[in-house]
Amino acid sequence: MAYAHDVPRVHGPSLLQRIGNGFVKWLEAVMEASQANRCRLEAERLELLSDDDLAKMGLRRDQIMMHAFQRFLYL
Repeated sequence: MAYAHDVPRVHGPSLLQRIGNGFVKWLEAVMEASQANRCRLEAERLELLSDDDLAKMGLRRDQIMMHAFQRFLYL
């Protein structure tokens, strides 16, 4: 007498999928670092302005960081 068993095989992602997923994660990290650098540069540029120049832009000195992040990170 013969017995047949269906044994479900659970496979993880293929090697190509794992490489692709790793590349996507790396690319996302690079993009986040790039955005953070742009925010930092914008904040540094605004810090160099006088209080009068900031007021003309509708900003106070304590709002510089939020302004830089809102512009580049769409907050």
